[in-house]
Amino acid sequence: MKKGEQILTEKLKYKKKSIGVQVDTVRMPSGKIEERIWIDFPSVCVIAPFINEREVFLVQQYRHAIKEFTYEFPAGKIRSEEPVESAALRELKEETGHTGNVKPVYSLRPSPHYSNEILWICIATDLKPLDISVDSDEIQEVKKISLTSAFQMLENREIRDGKTITTLLYLNHAKIIDSVRLIV
Repeated sequence: MKKGEQILTEKLKYKKKSIGVQVDTVRMPSGKIEERIWIDFPSVCVIAPFINEREVFLVQQYRHAIKEFTYEFPAGKIRSEEPVESAALRELKEETGHTGNVKPVYSLRPSPHYSNEILWICIATDLKPLDISVDSDEIQEVKKISLTSAFQMLENREIRDGKTITTLLYLNHAKIIDSVRLIV
């Protein structure tokens, strides 16, 4: 039977808004004592918004941590006790000004070596524009592009956001899309 690490102490070192930094002291299976520093981060949803079977929206945002603009699928944090579908619909509205049918298709842990975050991949179909403004402090551009162009942007390294890359590749691998169109 595999043995994990035994937690000896847990200390919350920093908490601000929805992020926390935790420092745990653990006993390794060998008996050695180690310190584990990890980020307590909420679940996140990323939404592939299909305008039609061949086109999607990407949003352009400035990301302070890397001091660059990125092209990404809309995404955002899931509030405590909020269903994934509700969070995805909220983020779709805020970031693209559209509503639609949202469906979670996969979940993963993007960085289990330092965070407990869960990333939910969702697709949105039957999009309808709303009479609302997109948050211009956060979103610089809402770009309508073909799936073919999205895969070209990926190949040309114009899309470098990990959650967007993972979503495109997962949807392609799961045969939900091909490099041209939505299949299901």
